[in-house]
Amino acid sequence: MKNRPQTGTFRTVATNPPDIPFKLMIEALPAIVCFIDNDEVIRYANPFSTRLFGYDIVGHPVSAVIGVDTYHREHQERVEKTLAGQRLNFEIGLSVRDDQYIYLAVQHIPNVQADGTVNGYLAHAVDISARRRAAAELAESRQRFEDFASTSSDWFWEADKNMHLTVFSSSGERRDDLTGRAVMAELLELLKSHKREGYQKYSNSFKDLIERRPLHDIRIVRGQYRNTNHKLSDRDFSVSGKPFNDAKGNYAGYRGTATDITNQMDIERTMRDALERAERATIAKSRFLAAASHDLRQPLQAIRLLNAALNEYLAGDDIALNILRDSERTVAVMDNLLSSLLDLSRLESGAVVPEPQNFHIADLLNRLRTEFGRSAAGKNLTLKFIDCQQVVLSDPMMLESILRNLLTNALRYTESGKILVGCRRRGGFLRLSVWDTGIGIPEAQQMQIFDPFFQIGNPDRDTRQGLGLGLSIVAGMARLLDCPIRLQSAPGKGSVFSFDVPLGDPLQARKDRQDIHSPNVSWNLAGTRALLIEDDKPALDALEKLLSMWKMQVLCGTSGADVEQKLRAQQFKPDLIISDYRLEAGETGVDALLHIEGLVDDVPVIFMTGDDFTQVQNALGSSYPHLLHKPVAPAKLRALIRNLMRKHIARSKS
Repeated sequence: MKNRPQTGTFRTVATNPPDIPFKLMIEALPAIVCFIDNDEVIRYANPFSTRLFGYDIVGHPVSAVIGVDTYHREHQERVEKTLAGQRLNFEIGLSVRDDQYIYLAVQHIPNVQADGTVNGYLAHAVDISARRRAAAELAESRQRFEDFASTSSDWFWEADKNMHLTVFSSSGERRDDLTGRAVMAELLELLKSHKREGYQKYSNSFKDLIERRPLHDIRIVRGQYRNTNHKLSDRDFSVSGKPFNDAKGNYAGYRGTATDITNQMDIERTMRDALERAERATIAKSRFLAAASHDLRQPLQAIRLLNAALNEYLAGDDIALNILRDSERTVAVMDNLLSSLLDLSRLESGAVVPEPQNFHIADLLNRLRTEFGRSAAGKNLTLKFIDCQQVVLSDPMMLESILRNLLTNALRYTESGKILVGCRRRGGFLRLSVWDTGIGIPEAQQMQIFDPFFQIGNPDRDTRQGLGLGLSIVAGMARLLDCPIRLQSAPGKGSVFSFDVPLGDPLQARKDRQDIHSPNVSWNLAGTRALLIEDDKPALDALEKLLSMWKMQVLCGTSGADVEQKLRAQQFKPDLIISDYRLEAGETGVDALLHIEGLVDDVPVIFMTGDDFTQVQNALGSSYPHLLHKPVAPAKLRALIRNLMRKHIARSKS
């Protein structure tokens, strides 16, 4: 029943095809169809043949149509077989119109008569040029890839969707398949499960894998693998891959490369180790200089104090005073050089940490105006400070050091004209600028001037012009304060250095502004009793001589226990205490004061230090605000003693 014809409204399909003329079908074919007689002359050709060859080929010999050389070289033998009754299929290449070269897939069908003779044949040919070109390009591409692969130093791998290695090949002569296969096996095991050891290291690659994203430069570092000679060696590898799909478009796995990067990693490790050693050496040097600061400053401290005492003693002896002034200038140069070197070392060693606070910028500018005014006048330069009442939020000591170094530089390289320190509000910042009309800086050297020991116009390394560390210190402090220095300069016209400082809160600014002016060295300190605590004997002797020249009464000691014993023995009641912060055997000046607590009245205390100023200042806190950095200028010390004594006396009378 299932083969029974359907009935109903369906149309009946004719069982016989329509009577279509055979010639009409042939002429519609997009292929060559022609009949060739026994004499190899074309007796019929469809219209497609005419279009392909560019002329009507009917009546022409086959040899003339396809070319005599082609005919005799390869086609004549085929014709003979066809006329002998064989049916042939073959491909042939030939030139057609406009010298276009094409490939044809040809079929010869012999026309066999009833008596078995052949009176010609039917030739049917299809243009397969596009297919042949595609095949040729594919072959060329495959050959190109094989050529690249044969010279590559990489391995090629393929893994299925379960991360099982299915293909692994190495075309490079220098590669060991056994080693590479072990690398891939190890990596695939790691990537198959994030619970295995190494998850943290390869977690991102694992995520890429499960999300079917490309894997980039997964490094198997310093794995020990066995090569074909069964010897273990330490190698480093980089593995990359991309997901691929099968013919149906379904995810099928990953393909990629594995590269031996041992040499590259060895170079990187060597460079990294060398850099780390250099950095450790630099830090060690900087830490040494920072730690040795106290010991390096002590001799300078003694020389300066002795020179000051000698200056008082030699009053009236012009020759001796000139020699003494030359000595003091030399000491000042040494002091500046040592201070710069130690400042740079502290910056390099990371010992400097900014302590921002709100303060009036005018206080800082007033100090610098006083400090640099005489030097500018000595060179007939105009030094001008723009008045500014803004409060800024920054580290006042570091900010002052930046401006002091910029002003020192401006004075050194300006022979005529003026120097201007300007302030201008820029949004939430205050822009500080130091202008000069000096020699200027060529554009090619504008970045170099911030390098340590680089100087313009000092080829003989005259130390009176410094070591070339000032702008290095400026750049280092500016980085810590997050206020990069901008420079504009032109040779012969001058330079301007500028940087931006955050504005501060006026309500939080310190109310007790300090107005420090040039000290008056003639203030009388006669009769003032001073207790000196200093473990360095030369520095102690020098300070004792200086204070004695100022007609002060002095009691000296090297430690807390020492001064305690002397105070009890001599019944000495000091008006003032001057102490080095770091004493011998780990004792500090604060520790020494605890020894004499109850033996002295509430008197002012001046601490001096050759160590890191900021660290000592933090250690002392607000209890001991008077701290001087060695080597101390005698005039500064005398002014401070006088001010403290005046305030102490006024407080005692009130």
